[in-house]
Amino acid sequence: MKHIVKLCWRVTSILLMGLTALGSARGADFSDSFTYPMNPYVEGHRYFDEWTDAFGGKYHAAQDCQGRGGDPIYAVANGVVSYSYGEGGEWAMYGYVMTIDHQLLDGSGVYSLYGHLSTRRWKKLEGEMAHKGELIGYLGDDDEDGSLSEWGPHLHFGIRMGKKSDYYDFLVGYYTDHPAFHGWIDPGGFIENNLRSAGFPDLIGEWNSLIQTCKTTSGRTRCKIQGTLNIQNRGDQKSPSFEVGFYLSENEELDDEDTFLSKATIGSIKAGGNKAKKWSYSLPVGDHATGKYVIAVIDEKYVVAESNRSNNLAVYGPLP
Repeated sequence: MKHIVKLCWRVTSILLMGLTALGSARGADFSDSFTYPMNPYVEGHRYFDEWTDAFGGKYHAAQDCQGRGGDPIYAVANGVVSYSYGEGGEWAMYGYVMTIDHQLLDGSGVYSLYGHLSTRRWKKLEGEMAHKGELIGYLGDDDEDGSLSEWGPHLHFGIRMGKKSDYYDFLVGYYTDHPAFHGWIDPGGFIENNLRSAGFPDLIGEWNSLIQTCKTTSGRTRCKIQGTLNIQNRGDQKSPSFEVGFYLSENEELDDEDTFLSKATIGSIKAGGNKAKKWSYSLPVGDHATGKYVIAVIDEKYVVAESNRSNNLAVYGPLP
């Protein structure tokens, strides 16, 4: 079996050499670097080329990545969505499935495969462009991901040489012989070897100012909160557009009891760049925010694949 694994990695190494040797030819439609489809990326349940007695005894041709229903799934590189369909037919056990064709700089290609996606939630459609780190869909719950319920929500993630259209069995996840004979590559290892040049955005926010003003007219008091939130991208990659959610809290921590105030869309921010967002909110008549905190949740919908998500809250308070 060792010679098969070596063969697989020799082919993979050739692809990787093409990515680096032709760096000057990179373009928007090329896949010149890769990233992980989930953040965090946690392998679990079954690994690439792992032998299992399930299905009569076969090798696993992908990696199963642990997660929760509704977790965001990202495109691993630039490409075109070549398949995007839900349950039914031959692939029913994989729930909603998506594949993306990626063109490498040396003229060859690979396609990435994402199985057990959510059928109910938004997802990209066949024929649409996908860019590295862009949201393409969400992980499915147990009742919609097509897998056995005892497996729990997880992403069936694979990478294969060529294009999806090169194969009839573009989704088969198990083989009686080694997956390398069918063009499948260890997906985690492939991405790890391309990750160094990929980089990530890293969004962080800070309130420049935030005040509460109250006016009483005809015995009715109305208060307004207004200020400026400065958002920086401390990463080394441009971020796509994202949303910021604003909440009123009794303390410095965000929880289910906090009051949602509003949301705002922020355009893309280049690496090392920043944007200032002026924000205001009028409280209901008679309410005030004295002694409370305003929490801004940056990238609330988890659209951006970041290197660090622990710094996405901007807290201000207590308000006077």
